[in-house]
Amino acid sequence: MKMKNPTLFEDLSNEVLYEIFDYLNAFDVFLTFTSLNERISTILKYIRLHIIVDSIIPNALSINKDDLPIVASLKKFDLQILTQFDIHSLSLILYCMPNLQDINFTFITEYIDTPYIHVLLNGNIWQQILISHVPYLNTFNIYISLLTNDGLFDLQSILDSFRCFLTQFDGWHMAISRLETFRYSIPYKRIVLRTLNYQHSVARYKYFEIPDICCSTFEMISTDSSDANDHRFQSHINSIELFMPRYMERQAIQLSSNIPFRKIYSLRMYLHLVIYRYFYTNESRQYINKLSSLIDLSSIVTLEFRDEHDLRQLHIVPYILLACVNVKKLIMRTSLLVSFIVIDNPHLTLTFSRIEHLRLFDDYLYFSSKPGTKIVQCFPCLTKIEIRVLALNDYCIPVIDTFLGGFRKLRFMIVEFVHNGLPDVPISRNYIIEKRRQSFGLNRNDEYKVNVMLGDDDLRIWIP
Repeated sequence: MKMKNPTLFEDLSNEVLYEIFDYLNAFDVFLTFTSLNERISTILKYIRLHIIVDSIIPNALSINKDDLPIVASLKKFDLQILTQFDIHSLSLILYCMPNLQDINFTFITEYIDTPYIHVLLNGNIWQQILISHVPYLNTFNIYISLLTNDGLFDLQSILDSFRCFLTQFDGWHMAISRLETFRYSIPYKRIVLRTLNYQHSVARYKYFEIPDICCSTFEMISTDSSDANDHRFQSHINSIELFMPRYMERQAIQLSSNIPFRKIYSLRMYLHLVIYRYFYTNESRQYINKLSSLIDLSSIVTLEFRDEHDLRQLHIVPYILLACVNVKKLIMRTSLLVSFIVIDNPHLTLTFSRIEHLRLFDDYLYFSSKPGTKIVQCFPCLTKIEIRVLALNDYCIPVIDTFLGGFRKLRFMIVEFVHNGLPDVPISRNYIIEKRRQSFGLNRNDEYKVNVMLGDDDLRIWIP
C-alpha cells in the first residue's frame, strides 16, 4: 500500500534534526547534509558545533588534508576531548573550519603519559595554529586538565607563553593551577589551564571532573594582576572531594580573603587524621583555617564525611559542621553520627536543626531504636532520611516506627538492607497511615498520597 503523505527527512522539525545530528559524526553531518536544502544549510550555518571525542584520535600524520571536508559556513565550535590527544590533531580539525569565529576547547584526561604535553601547554604554538587556520577568530576559550608525575613544570613559564592572547582577544585572561590528587597510590599532580570566560557546554554526554584535592597543595596564578577574578577561574566547580594528609595538619598558612572556590555546593571530606588528645582544639582550628582559605564553607549545601572506621581520628568533624552554616544534606557513617563527639555535642544543636536530608551508610549493626530516638530529637526539620541495615527484621521495625512517629516533617524514607528477614513485612500503606495518624493527626484527604514500595534490597516510604 502506497503512503499518500510520506514524511521526508527534510520535513522533520529543527529539534528532531538537532537530536539526530547529536548522534552522528560531526564531519559526516556537514559533508552529507550541507547541500540537502536551504533550510538545513541554514541550521548548520548558525548552530554551534559541539563535538565530544572519547576514543583515540588517529595519528595526524596519517591524514591527508585534501580528503577532509571544508565547512566554510561554520562560525562557532565547541570541542571536548576526553582521551589522549596532541595539538597537531587540532590543526587538522581547524583546517576544516577556515571562517571560525568562536572556539571553546575542553581537554580532560586521566592518562599519566599524555603525549606532547609540553606542546599542549605552550601558548605560542597555540597562537601559530590559530593564526594559520582560523584567522577570523575573535573568541578563544580553553580548559585543559591533565595528570602528571613530573613536578618540574614551571607554571609561570606556561602562563607567560599564553600572554600573547591578552592583546588579541578583548577581556581575555587565563589561570593555571596545580594541586596534588589523592585518588592514586602515587601522589600525582593535576595541572589545569582555564580561560576566564570559558563556558562548559554539555550536550548529550555529561562528563566533568569532581576535583579531589589534598588540602594545602592547591596553587594558582593568572594573567590578571589584580587577583580580583581569581575565584571566577574556579566558578565551574561546585563539588569537591578533599583530603588533608597528616603531614599537612600543622603546616602554617597565610590567611587570605581571596578564596578560590566560592561556589562549592557539595563537599566530601576524607578523614584519615591522627590527632592526639592534647592537640584536638588547636589542630582542629588549624584544619578549619586551611579549609576556609580554600573553600567558602558558607556555600556548602551537601556535606559528606568518609572515614576508615577509626573514631579516634574524627574529632575534627564537629568543627567542620559548625563552620558549614548552610548545610541542608548530611551524609556520614551511622557510628560517627551516634558517637558522643557528634550527636551528644550541644554546640551542634543549631546545625542539626537546619538539616533536611540525612543519609547514613555502612554500619549495619549500629542501628537500634535507642540511637533512632536521639536522631529524631536532634533533627526536627528532617524531610528525608536514608539508612542502611543488615536485615529487614524485628530489630529494624522499631527504628522505622520511631522515625514515622518522630519526624513531623518527614516526606520520604529509604531503608536499605542486605536481606529480608521477615516473610511478611508489616510495613504496609495502612500501617504507615495509622502511625502518622496517631502521631500527627494525618489528614484523611492526604491518606491517598501515602505510598510504600518494597524492593529486593530496600524499602521506600512516601508520606504527604
